This record gives sequence, structure tokens and C-alpha cells, in this order.
Amino acid sequence: MLVVTMTFAEAYCLVAGCPESRFARKVFWSCLHGPAIPLVPVITLLQPGYFNVEAQLIAHAGRATSLRLVDEEIRVFRSEFANQRWPRRGLRLRISTRRLRRLAAHCFTVANDAAVSNLASA
Repeated sequence: MLVVTMTFAEAYCLVAGCPESRFARKVFWSCLHGPAIPLVPVITLLQPGYFNVEAQLIAHAGRATSLRLVDEEIRVFRSEFANQRWPRRGLRLRISTRRLRRLAAHCFTVANDAAVSNLASA
């Protein structure tokens, strides 16, 4: 089977039909744990850099060209000191790495299938 190489950001934007400039924001909001969603404005007002580690994870995962590389970025994210603290772990005030991985797997699969079928029909 032919595999087309693209980044997670490219695959996501192809599947979601959005420009790459919106990738990070859309992935952030789609991967947030439910309890964190209404608190984001308050958290960012009180601690402006609170979600910087999530932004870094999404940026690094966005450049990944395989699910294995996304998994590696998630592993690094999970080992970050900031993610071991109680508000992030106990209250789940962070993005869900499980959702991020599922999203990446879905996007890589759908985008690859679409690219292969486009190549086959060309």
C-alpha cells in the first residue's frame, strides 16, 4: 500500500477543511478535558502561560509525520514536570493526550486514504 507522507497538521487540516493557521487552536479546543473548557478564560487570565506546555505539544505533534512520532511527543509531554502537578493531573486542567492520539490516528488514516485515492485516479 502506498503511504503519502504529510505532517499531522497537514493531515488534520485536510480532514477538517481548515487552514493550517487554525490547526493549533482547533486541536487545543478539541482535545481539552471537559472540566477545563469553562475554566480556560479564567486560567489564562490568572496564569497567562499555563497552557504553554499544551501549545508546545500541539506544535511538536503538528510537525510529526507519523503516529509513532506523535506518540513520542506525547511521552515527552507526560514526563514534563508541569504535568505532574495536582491541577493538571487531579483536576485534568490540560488537554487529553488520549484524544490527541486518537485525533492524529484518525487524521493520518483519512488523509492518507484520500491522498492515495487521488493519486490512483490521476
